[in-house]
Amino acid sequence: VDSSVSAALMIEKGYNVLVNVPASCDIKNHDRESEFHQSNFIYDKDSDLYKCPFGGKLKFERNKKHKGKNYEVSIYRCIAYKTCPFKEKCSKDKRVRSIEISPYKEFVDRQREIENSRKQTAGNSRSYPCQRYSSYSNHIFKRR
Repeated sequence: VDSSVSAALMIEKGYNVLVNVPASCDIKNHDRESEFHQSNFIYDKDSDLYKCPFGGKLKFERNKKHKGKNYEVSIYRCIAYKTCPFKEKCSKDKRVRSIEISPYKEFVDRQREIENSRKQTAGNSRSYPCQRYSSYSNHIFKRR
């Protein structure tokens, strides 16, 4: 069983689970600091669409199997990409800007927030991988 599927099952049962967020998991075209990075697109649950930082809308198109994984991702595509004044900066794709949303996005985002708050709290103190999760590890397998 894929580890992401196992984590999802534990989360569904009410367990807190650490999600591994590798430093290299940035989107192909933009680093996390870019205003066009996928993390800056806001989800509108009522309309089931994402809004880009400049007001463009990306609507749900379809689900597809994630390459090499045991789950599907949701594809959202920009509805006004051809007329968008930012399209050259936004995407290298000449056809349309799209984003892939993992079913685990919420959990990855939550883990990033935990990591960022740890970095701010720790300041410049050196962190070793085995100590990285020490303050959170006591709660990993406790129910929420």
